[in-house]
Amino acid sequence: MHFSRYSIWIDRAIQDLFRKIGLEFLSDGSLRRVEGGEVIAFAIGEYWTRIDRSSKLGDQLEVTVHPHEVRTRVVVFEGSVVDVADNATVAHGRITMIHIDPATGRSKEMPNWLVELLSR
Repeated sequence: MHFSRYSIWIDRAIQDLFRKIGLEFLSDGSLRRVEGGEVIAFAIGEYWTRIDRSSKLGDQLEVTVHPHEVRTRVVVFEGSVVDVADNATVAHGRITMIHIDPATGRSKEMPNWLVELLSR
């Protein structure tokens, strides 16, 4: 498996988490709160992934993520990729996202409702 796939899978799991907490993606990459319609956006500030063991095409892998740290402008997600066959961790990593103003692209504080959703 190419090393870049693990970061991509962790990022996709974060996207799934956003949908699960009631956000929908807009065509420009921003997010809209389904309940209330407020538009928010994030930019990736940093990511890293550590490969713990190799995997190959055909392996059944499960990816999980959770917010590890939620601050007023930043959320750090931790993710892991596990081989379902033996429950061994294949890779793990973190992606740091910075909350930005969709209109200006500048960092801004997250609304309280978002901090609460991510802190659960």
